[in-house]
Amino acid sequence: DAVEQLAERANMNIDFSNHKKENPNQKYFDLNADANGFYKLYLNSTVQGQKATKYLTDRGISKEIIDKFGLGLAPSEFDLLYKTLSEKGYLVSDMFDLGLVKQSKKENFYDLFRDRIIIPIKDEKGNTVAFSGRVYGEQSDQSPKYINSPQTKVFTKSNVLYNLHNAINAIKQNDRVVLFEGYMDVIAAHRANIHDAVASMGTSLTKEQV
Repeated sequence: DAVEQLAERANMNIDFSNHKKENPNQKYFDLNADANGFYKLYLNSTVQGQKATKYLTDRGISKEIIDKFGLGLAPSEFDLLYKTLSEKGYLVSDMFDLGLVKQSKKENFYDLFRDRIIIPIKDEKGNTVAFSGRVYGEQSDQSPKYINSPQTKVFTKSNVLYNLHNAINAIKQNDRVVLFEGYMDVIAAHRANIHDAVASMGTSLTKEQV
């Protein structure tokens, strides 16, 4: 794993296929990565995305920070993510297992996140394991501020620290961790050049996170 990570950082192409087993969770990481790509594209390429971007920039979150933290936008349509991922060949059962889609009483599938700014949650290796959707604009007073991915095969909230994959080098260099409660706290800290910041994502600090 160490050699593979160093090769990736050095842009060296090394074939490890004969020396390692396929990660059984890789299909989930790939699916979440494509979902994250969809959300980012929607933020950057649509009229609705322009409104969400203005909301973020008005609050001091620059394009650079949006890109750094991989922020995106879930469309207001009922099932656009579901349709897009289905067309790419992903199984609806895997989307359901990851909490990306839910099923109605009529057995129709629909997107969990709609009309929300999307914050991807990654593990310490940078794999996208979950998402959090934050309200913005006019609907802020009528809806819960955050909707989060449920617990899945690749995500247990109490085991993950938000932004650890970005902060790990600064943590080692500074020999400290700055712990916050929420996502936006970490992003605000990054704006203030505090790069060793992580968050427990609104939960009490757990032994696993420590």
